Amino acid sequence: MKKKIVLFLILFLFFNSIIFSKNIELLLNKEYTYKILKYLKRAKHEVIISSFMWCCSPEKYGSFPCKILDEVIHLVKRGVKVEIILETDINSDNRCNKVIPLIFKHTLLKHYKNLKIFFDDPLKRSHQKIVLIDGYIVFLGSHNITQSALKYNNEVSVLIKSKDIYKKLKNYLENLLVTATEVY
Repeated sequence: MKKKIVLFLILFLFFNSIIFSKNIELLLNKEYTYKILKYLKRAKHEVIISSFMWCCSPEKYGSFPCKILDEVIHLVKRGVKVEIILETDINSDNRCNKVIPLIFKHTLLKHYKNLKIFFDDPLKRSHQKIVLIDGYIVFLGSHNITQSALKYNNEVSVLIKSKDIYKKLKNYLENLLVTATEVY
């Protein structure tokens, strides 16, 4: 009987690890950058990005944050619903996050109703880094959308394929929008 229980536990853990490994992928350092670009290119319906910081300077337009921005612009033009939530803080001069809405305005996307950009509640810091894609793809971790985070820093994030987690995080972000300001 003990052998059957041990065998059952071993098989359970083995198959559980296979299922788990297909649904969760650890992304270290630059691995995140390549995965996020890959999944953004494939997006079909909805992308929600919430980032503490997104730095894309026009003078550094070949940088990874700007490549992500380019993908998002292509998504908007293809008709994908895109929401971006950025940190704003009344006590800081975070020029980075303020540049993103300006870039969208200069790329003439003001005619697209499928794009919304928000600054979160200025009295409460939002430090999360979340990207949601098409109802089940979740990127969650430490990566800001900055050249340092995407290319140079030691960062850890995960790619999760789960409708449940997607739904919970989407609800979480929707609750943040209650006190957010739409800037675009």
